[in-house]
Amino acid sequence: MRLRRLVAYSWLGLGLAASSWAQAPSFLRPFADEAGTPVGPVVNSISTYTGVYVLGHPTNIMGQVTSPASPGTILVGGIATDTGWYVTGQRSQAFVDYSLAYNGDAQFPQLGGFDHVLVFGAQTSLSPRMTLVLDGMGESMTYAGLLFEPSSSLLLAQQGGSSEQLGGAPSTNVLGTGEASSPVGLSLYGSRRRDAAIGTRLVFAKSPRTTWTVSTRFLRLLPASVEAGGVNASIAYGGVSQGIAMVGFTHSLSRRTELDGDFSYSRSYWMGRGVQVGSAQVGVGRDLSPHWFGRINAGYGGMTEFPGSLKVPYQGSVQGGASLGAKVGNSALVLSANRSVSDAYGLGASKSTGAQAAWVWQRPGGAWTVSGSVAYERLAGTVFALIQGWMGQVTVTRRLSRTLTLVALGAYATDSGAAGGDFAGLLRRGARLSLTWRPRGTN
Repeated sequence: MRLRRLVAYSWLGLGLAASSWAQAPSFLRPFADEAGTPVGPVVNSISTYTGVYVLGHPTNIMGQVTSPASPGTILVGGIATDTGWYVTGQRSQAFVDYSLAYNGDAQFPQLGGFDHVLVFGAQTSLSPRMTLVLDGMGESMTYAGLLFEPSSSLLLAQQGGSSEQLGGAPSTNVLGTGEASSPVGLSLYGSRRRDAAIGTRLVFAKSPRTTWTVSTRFLRLLPASVEAGGVNASIAYGGVSQGIAMVGFTHSLSRRTELDGDFSYSRSYWMGRGVQVGSAQVGVGRDLSPHWFGRINAGYGGMTEFPGSLKVPYQGSVQGGASLGAKVGNSALVLSANRSVSDAYGLGASKSTGAQAAWVWQRPGGAWTVSGSVAYERLAGTVFALIQGWMGQVTVTRRLSRTLTLVALGAYATDSGAAGGDFAGLLRRGARLSLTWRPRGTN
């Protein structure tokens, strides 16, 4: 399952040097992992797991229940497999990766079922300086799988990348096509999340120091329904469709400093409404030491709603973010924060604020790995009350052999003001123990 999680990096913008940006094996996910480059059909992993999660009632100061009814403690168990097909040539690479899992729940069968995740990607060198990339994915996941998906910063830290990659931690929200959980997203979908995305990217290395990128992406977050007696009674979350176009550049000012910038335009539709957002920003990344790297970006964005009959005024705001990464000794650290003009969930928001922190410890060649993360997300200017949420995760991994690992994971999430969703306004806590076999092994 760890291999497919690298798909979350397709939209992060990791702040790589311009010369290596155009030559990266894949913008969707690396073709080489810890065990080398896969070729042809491959079984990446097979896992079995058992766990428990609790959907509880938060209370106000007077001790009164302030959330909808919840099923309480839920025991789950399941099995998962991840397979792929990989093709690597001199000028082109392509892959298809499919993950299938089954979560069983005897007490609440409606919360169990199959998880499906399909990921594909291809890239080709059109010329020595130009690379074309196509990637996409679709998923349908139960809540038993959603709750234990890591945050985007934890995903990045767990890969143990260079300090430059860690310092390029996401300074914008990564929404849709899962793999990385978000605090608000966990409350919107209820018992199952379904979404899909497809994107293209054209990368032109103008010189060893300067690279231009033109990209487009389409996201679809499908509606979530509240079920009553096996019949869809109402829509808990209406979903959203979003199209994004972006032009960006990176320029190496020196061996230690890189300048980047982008202009983007997006349109989002939901429930007969929509918004369009335009934004521009510039950023600077710098090596602070051999082990530390930081990045800061700032810009301006504006939003208007349509159709014009809504007569909603234009809303503009300064936006920006910062991130810091380090790889010191046996630890990797990622810190990031951002503020942007956006309404990616289709909840009538005008501004999104987020912050994440993740830490991973692993001794080289050692059998133990410990990691943890915390994430915060806040939507302001919505037609509802202020929407915000927290999410925390702790993972302990024990490598039993080159092919066998045991993973214990704990998760906690809560929100306030979230609109819709079966689990909006509930405390969400869970723990899971997994035994995973990777036939190709790990180094």
